[in-house]
Amino acid sequence: MADKFYVVKNGRIPGIYATWAECLRQVDKFSGAVYKSYPSKDEAEDAFRSTSSTLISTAAKTASKKRANAASKIDSPLISTDGIRLHIYCDGACSGNPGKSGSGLAIYEDEKMPVLMYGAADVMGTNNTAELKALLRALELANDAQHEKVAILSDSKYSIECVVNWAYGWKKNGWTKKGGDIKNLELIQIAHTIYDGIKDKVVISHVRGHAGVEGNELADRMAVIAASNGNSVFIQYAYESIVDVIALSAG
Repeated sequence: MADKFYVVKNGRIPGIYATWAECLRQVDKFSGAVYKSYPSKDEAEDAFRSTSSTLISTAAKTASKKRANAASKIDSPLISTDGIRLHIYCDGACSGNPGKSGSGLAIYEDEKMPVLMYGAADVMGTNNTAELKALLRALELANDAQHEKVAILSDSKYSIECVVNWAYGWKKNGWTKKGGDIKNLELIQIAHTIYDGIKDKVVISHVRGHAGVEGNELADRMAVIAASNGNSVFIQYAYESIVDVIALSAG
């Protein structure tokens, strides 16, 4: 029978251990390790149960606080455009520039809960390519939609200007510009071609990023997930609560 029992409150694997060697493996060189020995197994189990309850309670409070903070960030649930029933928010994220990038969408139709999508991941993308890919996917969806008007909202002035304005001049000059090459030309050409074909039914607007606009915040979280998960194709994200999604890591 063990002379002592060791309760690891904070370590690699919290629990009760019958030998010092087992305890040491959990706490050695572990930052913030918390552990204590007890003369009997019953005392150790009582101590560990108390610790577990405290940890669960602390985790619940932390999650609740995180949700409250996330909810407080949503100042404007939606930028409405009169007479338009379909709104598509698009955003890109990149960890490093270049680095792992991804794109996200939040699609609102009438009063339904938004459809969230993430994809277009690239291991060596940039902020601009991620934003352009998000806008491209939004344009593809707008092109397929049966609605008379579609609103697309992006926080990237660069991608909007490239597709909606600058592309006309570049195209007129044989897809060249003064002062050097056009960066991300292929993406711009594809997105502009779609835009030019549906410009009478699509309204592309700029929305300020990280300003509490729900659709933009949701698209941002999707872009971060895409960059992290490495999904090249767009996948629909399953969720129950908008606040839970907002509480995820932001880009």
